[in-house]
Amino acid sequence: MLKVNTPFRVLFNLDSSKIAAQPGAFTEFLKKVRAALDDPHSSLAKKIHPALDIEVNLPKTKSTDSSSARDHGRFFLSPHVMILRWRGSYRDELQKLYDRAASEADSAIEKYSTMVRPDLESLFVKLNDNTIAVLSLDMQLDRADSVRGKEGWNRLNEWVSAVIKTMLADLYPQMIFPLLKGLNDFANETKDYFVYDVSEYKIFFVLVGDPKNPYPDLHKRFIPMKTNLTLCVEEGSYEETRWITNITRQSAAVRLKEAEIHISDENNLVVMSKNMDMKCLDILWELVASASYYYIAMNVININLIRYIGITSDKHTTKGLRAISRDMENIINSVTIMKLRYNDLAAELNGVSRKIFNTLQKEWDFKNITDNMQSKLELCRTNIQTLSVEMQRRNQGRIETVLTGVAGMTIVSVFIDLAAYATQLPNDKRNMVGDIPGFMDLGFIMSGNSLSWIGIFLAASVLAFTIKHRSG
Repeated sequence: MLKVNTPFRVLFNLDSSKIAAQPGAFTEFLKKVRAALDDPHSSLAKKIHPALDIEVNLPKTKSTDSSSARDHGRFFLSPHVMILRWRGSYRDELQKLYDRAASEADSAIEKYSTMVRPDLESLFVKLNDNTIAVLSLDMQLDRADSVRGKEGWNRLNEWVSAVIKTMLADLYPQMIFPLLKGLNDFANETKDYFVYDVSEYKIFFVLVGDPKNPYPDLHKRFIPMKTNLTLCVEEGSYEETRWITNITRQSAAVRLKEAEIHISDENNLVVMSKNMDMKCLDILWELVASASYYYIAMNVININLIRYIGITSDKHTTKGLRAISRDMENIINSVTIMKLRYNDLAAELNGVSRKIFNTLQKEWDFKNITDNMQSKLELCRTNIQTLSVEMQRRNQGRIETVLTGVAGMTIVSVFIDLAAYATQLPNDKRNMVGDIPGFMDLGFIMSGNSLSWIGIFLAASVLAFTIKHRSG
C-alpha cells in the first residue's frame, strides 16, 4: 500500500489569539457549525456541495478531574479543525476525475497508472489553521519492485503529486472553497468572528495579494506543497525486498509493534509482517500529517517574518509605521501560539509514538527551522521597538510644532492688538510717555501695518525654527 499525504495552502485562517483567549467560545462556535451542517435548511448547509461529508473536530477537554486546569487556553491536541470526505454517491464522478488526472500525469511524466490503483473511499482532507490542509489517499502499488533506484522513486513521487494537483484543481473551486467561504460568512452571521476574512490576511499575503484588492480568482487559489509518500510492504526474503534499500538508505528506523518504520525527509517506508492489523499504523499517519502541518506552518511564517525585518522608518508615515508594527505583532503572536501548540502536541506523545515524532523532528529539520524562526522573531521585536521610538519622536515633534504654532498665533494676536490700538488713537494723543518707551508705547511710534507684519514675521520665524529642529 502507498499512503499519500499532500499538504496544500487554502484560504482558511483562524484568529489564534482570540481562540487561545476564549477556547470555550470557540468550542461553542464549532458546535454551531456542526449543527448548521446537520440542518439542510441552514444558510451554511445550502452552500456546501452535496458530495461532501464533513466531520467537525471539537477540542479535547478533560473536565472530569483537576487536570482540566492545564487545558485552559489549549487549541487542539491535534491541529485539524474539520475532516472532509466524499460520499459514496459521488464515487463514480471521483473515479472519472482520477482517471483524467492519471492520464495527464502519464503523458507529462511517465506511465504509472497501470501499476497504481487508488482507494477512493480512503480519500479525505484535514482542514487545519494557518491556511494549511492535508489531503490523504491510499493507493495500491502493483509491481513496486519495478520502481528502482532513487530516480524511479522521485519520478513516482512527481507522478503522484501531479495527479493530486489535477484533482485538487477540480475539487477545490467546486467543493472545498465554497465550504471555506461559507465558514467565513457563518462566523460573521453568528458574530463569533473566529474566521478571518480575506481583507484581514496580512500574514498569509501570498494567497490573496493585496488584502484590500485581492486576486480576482480566489476560488481557484490553492498552493500544493511537497507530497510525502509512505510505502507499506510485507516482510520477505532478501531477493524479494532488496529493492526497498533504495528508500531505506540514510533513513531513521523506528519499531512500532509488528512494523519497522523508516522515516526520511523524502519518502517513508513501513516493513510489516503478513496479515498485520493496519489500524496500529493510524498513529503514524496522524503524526506524519501533524508533522507536515507544523513543518509547513513554521516555514510559511518564517518567510513572512523576513518581509518585516528590513523595514525602517524612512519613507513611511506614522500611520503606516503603526500598521506595520501591528502586522509584525500579529505574526509574533501567531508564531508564539503555534510553537506552544507544537510543544503541547509533542508533550502529549509517549512511548513509541513520541519516538516516531522525535525522529520526524530530526529528519525534517524542525530544530533548524524553529531556531531560524526564533532569531527572526527577535529581529522583528527589535524592529518594532525601533519603529515605536520613531513614532514617539514624530508624535512629540508634532506636539511641539502645534504648541509652537499656538504660541506664534498668540504673538500675532498681541501685535495685531497693538496695531489696532495705534491705529485708533487720535494724532494729538500719539506721544511717548517718558524718555524710555514702554511696550504699549509701540502703539504710539509705529504704524498699525508695521506692527502686524512684525508679529507675523516673529511667529513664522519661531515656527520655522521648531520644524527645522524636529526634522534634524
